Amino acid sequence: MERYNLAIAGAGSAGIALALKSVSRGLKVALVDVKSREELGYDWADSIDEKALMNDLIGYKKSEEVTRPMGLKVISPKFSTEFRIEYGYKIIDRRALMKRLISKAEDFGVDVFLKANSVRPLLSEEMLCTGLAFKQGEKDFKVNAELVADCTGLSGAIKSLVPFKEMNMPLRKTDTSTAYREIRKWSGESDAVEKQWVTFVYGINGGFSWIVPETNERIDIGYGIQNGKNYPSPETLVRQTVNKLGLKDYIKGGGGKIPICSSPPILYMNGLLLVGDSACQTIPTCGYGTGNAIQAGFLAGECMAKSNLSPDERGRLYEERYFKERGADLGYLDILRRKLQSYTPENIDWLMKKKIIGYEELYSSINGTYNKTTFLSSASKLMKGITNIGLIMDLKEAIDKAEKFRNKLLTISKKKEDFQEWMTDYFDILSEVNY
Repeated sequence: MERYNLAIAGAGSAGIALALKSVSRGLKVALVDVKSREELGYDWADSIDEKALMNDLIGYKKSEEVTRPMGLKVISPKFSTEFRIEYGYKIIDRRALMKRLISKAEDFGVDVFLKANSVRPLLSEEMLCTGLAFKQGEKDFKVNAELVADCTGLSGAIKSLVPFKEMNMPLRKTDTSTAYREIRKWSGESDAVEKQWVTFVYGINGGFSWIVPETNERIDIGYGIQNGKNYPSPETLVRQTVNKLGLKDYIKGGGGKIPICSSPPILYMNGLLLVGDSACQTIPTCGYGTGNAIQAGFLAGECMAKSNLSPDERGRLYEERYFKERGADLGYLDILRRKLQSYTPENIDWLMKKKIIGYEELYSSINGTYNKTTFLSSASKLMKGITNIGLIMDLKEAIDKAEKFRNKLLTISKKKEDFQEWMTDYFDILSEVNY
């Protein structure tokens, strides 16, 4: 039976990035997915971080770019204020991208198994994850590997089948969002749509709406709403916008549930690592995850290639590096996301109008960057002579808690020294921000 260095479940953005990075470093890699080649990637365009796309292993192709906006226009929920900010994303045809990358993975030497079913982890007597078992048609396969990666998305199809309770901490419904979009034909002209700009209405229904004019003949209308609240469905909201804009012909559409929280503190255990949506590696304040998943896959691949380390040490290195390089910053944004979602649209509109949530803060929340200074300085300037001091103080308290949470995640390496104490502190901080 053939043995691999790494077996990956899930040929999405995270899985393919991890496979490409690992095989480029000389590892023997198996990549397994339940979908056919034609089904890989969503059948629409998405915003993907430019830094991820420009990596040589991805090899950005201009032909896959659906549109190139001038920037992002962000409108407050009561339409009193708007900001125009730099948009650090390219809008890419997901299906075309994934079709090219799966072929590239095969060319690089990754053993790809598509249209697999009954995919499950192999477990040793010591409860170590030692590979994947699956079927292709009626034929049974077993892929033995030093390490296994669950890149199956929010469902966590592999981690849900292992008896590692620490890895299977349940998400609150309010830590997920449902997004839905429709691509419609349009004339290319509308007083309500600004061509060449992506438009967000921010802070509505625990999320935002978007309008993306893809071409002079096609437009993308979408909503992302927080789950666990009594908000209208995104499908209903999209149809209302479609009717308001007078759009007729439906081209395609769809959506699904996405994580909008930061990663849990355990990304590796007993031979199994989590990458992408299975690890909640999205930007909490906007739900963007594809670019993050690609970069997390690259990081995991770098760590898997550390041949001087044992498999267990490689897994722990990935966990530590992820939080130090990206996860702690997203944890900070997660706490702010929780607080902002507890505010009314009127509160958020006021904060945006007063520029407490201004250009810098919106740029940080959309692009997933850590920036404490601007929030605090904006709030401090308005402490004198403003009647809504209670709201400002409430936000400042949330910022302080976000900083505390970020600092905790930066000590992730200490978790192995006293697991129980570290985890207790972690949950104590989270209990303070269950808004």
